[in-house]
Amino acid sequence: MLTLNPTPEPFWIDLPEGARVQMRPISTPAYLEAQEASREVLREVDPAAKASAGQLVQAQVAFTRALVQRGVVAWEGIGDAKGKPVAPSPEAIDRLLDWYPAFAVFERQYAGPQLEAQAEKKGSAPSPGGSSTRKGATRTAAPARRASPARAAAKPARKG
Repeated sequence: MLTLNPTPEPFWIDLPEGARVQMRPISTPAYLEAQEASREVLREVDPAAKASAGQLVQAQVAFTRALVQRGVVAWEGIGDAKGKPVAPSPEAIDRLLDWYPAFAVFERQYAGPQLEAQAEKKGSAPSPGGSSTRKGATRTAAPARRASPARAAAKPARKG
């Protein structure tokens, strides 16, 4: 069952070096802005040509950056070159995302689940009760026979 939470709570993501970042859940506006940031990169692609691997990577980076920029609430353990704590700001977030180990964590734990959910939607969705429960559906395989209790017992592996 889908549970609607009117005020989703921010959550913490642990980064390397003992740092952590508090993130708000991804909202619809944040997701759509991230998609637009990704599309902006791909608009430079010649419509007659396919996007190169580098352009696709840049689009993916733009998507993750946009989500993280909108999602950061607070952080701990992040400082400047002298070790002085730095407050989150668009510039500081960009510097953090330029450090690949942090970017990889955000991509895997924050943006990644959103990308996976979108990828799953692109396939055809199964019917709620499975295809065999739909009216007019035809079987693609014969039903399995019930095995006798003796046949259902596991057989030892053959040596050979």
